[in-house]
Amino acid sequence: MAEPIITKFCNSCQKTKDNSNFYKNRSKPDGLSSMCKPCNLTSNQKRSKSTEGSKKHREYMRQWRKDNPRPEKQLIYYRKYTYGITDNEYNQMVKAQDGLCAICKKLPAKMLFVDHCHETGKVRGLLCNKCNVALGYLGDNIQGIKNALAYLEKSCWL
Repeated sequence: MAEPIITKFCNSCQKTKDNSNFYKNRSKPDGLSSMCKPCNLTSNQKRSKSTEGSKKHREYMRQWRKDNPRPEKQLIYYRKYTYGITDNEYNQMVKAQDGLCAICKKLPAKMLFVDHCHETGKVRGLLCNKCNVALGYLGDNIQGIKNALAYLEKSCWL
């Protein structure tokens, strides 16, 4: 059996990089995006800021999503495709957490979101929207959370 390729060539910056520097893309033969993560981010930022039309498109999409909420069937497919968990597994996780967010232990306003490690893809638990977004803003890593905790301990209790 052939050894898996551990490096890939980025079509944008023209550099060969480790596979961990590429987003997964199932439509590609090797399962990875053709642009590395930094180039992908730069490309998306340029595209989103490039024209007035993009602002109109974002507003249109925001309104469309508000008017067309995801049907349950789409959510089930999304969880399976994105996180590899079935609807039954999701419901078992909700039951195991008593329907509460794994961080704040509160009942969510709408639903619980699947939280996962961005490096390994492993599902960690279910979170309310606020806690899920907060983890993302803190860098989705232990050091970011430790820094926030140290800041709060230092500044709030003087």
